[in-house]
Amino acid sequence: MRQTPWLCLFFAACALALSTAGCGDDDDSSTDGDADVDVDADADGDADEVAGDEACGPESCPDPPSCDDGQVLSCCVCVRRQDESHPLARTPCGAVDDDCGPGEPDLGCFQPDGYRVAGDPQDVIVYGVTDIFGNGVDADDIRVEIFEPGGDCGDGPGTLLATTTALVDDCVAALGQEECQEEDPDDEGSFRDLGYFEFTETVPTETILALRTSGNPSLWKPLVLYNLYFTNDEVSEGRVFYEARVLSTDDYRTIPASAGMPAGISPGNGALAGEVHDCGDARVGFAQVATDPAPPQPYSITYFNDNPDDPLPISSRTEGTSILGLWASLNLPPGPAKVSAIGFVGDGMVSLGWFDVCVFADTVSAVTLRGPRPQQLPSD
Repeated sequence: MRQTPWLCLFFAACALALSTAGCGDDDDSSTDGDADVDVDADADGDADEVAGDEACGPESCPDPPSCDDGQVLSCCVCVRRQDESHPLARTPCGAVDDDCGPGEPDLGCFQPDGYRVAGDPQDVIVYGVTDIFGNGVDADDIRVEIFEPGGDCGDGPGTLLATTTALVDDCVAALGQEECQEEDPDDEGSFRDLGYFEFTETVPTETILALRTSGNPSLWKPLVLYNLYFTNDEVSEGRVFYEARVLSTDDYRTIPASAGMPAGISPGNGALAGEVHDCGDARVGFAQVATDPAPPQPYSITYFNDNPDDPLPISSRTEGTSILGLWASLNLPPGPAKVSAIGFVGDGMVSLGWFDVCVFADTVSAVTLRGPRPQQLPSD
């Protein structure tokens, strides 16, 4: 039987992924070695410089916001400052079972000589199973859509490239019983059936994509995963396997209460959530994350404890992500949004990535930061 993916515990603990993994495991790209980033202050001694910010390019922020005391501007978002008392830490394997690694954080992909280079896109068929975040019934009759992000957020995540429906009845014949069930985190010894999907339309590899799942609104809330990226290395005989996560309506309703927001997410608003990883796709602790727009006062970015088996939100946590790399930004108005993260390495602050997303009404948008994609980097 399939094990319950770790990131789904993010939702289960809030009695609430992505990525990506982001919102978790939407990518396994990495760089070689634990590369460092030059974090010395600039020639004028400006301690507010964030090393690696040049990767996002000046065109990403033509009208920079004015940040408050205690914040620093990073990739057009005002982020809470981090200092030497909470240096960035790579999550070791053993503390968690996946998205981990030994040594220091790998930040080489933020340096010009370590920038990632995209391969030539291939048109591929994506197939896979639905993957239930936390609570939920059998993941049947789930609509799965892939987009090329862009355009007005009011028109959805972007240009629709492929759409299909995941069905439980199709799964065993396609993949076998083991891939078509997962453990129910709320009922030991019980399992839930997963739906199988296979697009007829092709989508490109080596391209930034977004994926949306949705279903019967009495059972499921829309979940949009950003920063989806299929590398050419993942292709086998013209096909790529993917686990498309789904979010139950019950879990969506209990997210804010667990994070100290008893009134819940206002009808018509939405949420952002995700993880922070380094260039080697290992989670990192003590990353400061911010979104623009920010959560409404008196709330702020929500971080979580260090327990991978029971990752509970800690509303008073201000030192950044735990070893789990998790964060959430709740009750945001629909429209364009920016996500940015920084950490403290060596003698100063460093960028940990950024991403432009959309917040949608009554929807969770998920993004895991994994270092800049080739398409995000300056053109010269």
